[in-house]
Amino acid sequence: MIQEQSLDTTTKQRYYNKRKITGLKIGIEIECEGFLTEISSINYWKSIRDGSLRQGMEYILAHPVNYEEMDSVLKEWDFLIKTNQWIFVDSLRCSLHIHFNMSDRTFQEIYTILACYWLFENLLIKANGKNREGKLFCLRT
Repeated sequence: MIQEQSLDTTTKQRYYNKRKITGLKIGIEIECEGFLTEISSINYWKSIRDGSLRQGMEYILAHPVNYEEMDSVLKEWDFLIKTNQWIFVDSLRCSLHIHFNMSDRTFQEIYTILACYWLFENLLIKANGKNREGKLFCLRT
């Protein structure tokens, strides 16, 4: 393993950026509990059983998408919800994760994003409702 302290910023960036994926790629994971059905990938979505949840299912994007595709992604999700008549259970274990490709960002840009998140974290946590504050599944930085 390369000693991180001995590398300059440019070399560090190349070291951590082995796979060059460019552009704003987005991934989504929706973890649910309840009476749900499995789906095979239609255009964007697929499902996998999630053993960490009770009667859990995780609905994920089959592959990262471009920002411009998000309208189609969300329309397909809306179609899936309406046609499958799922019953979702309100649970603190359920969650929504949104992933952004950051591999083509500089360290300064990443640190700036993290600092902005840290500044607004309390507001973002409060926006999720009182029952999310202080829970093990919703820890703060």
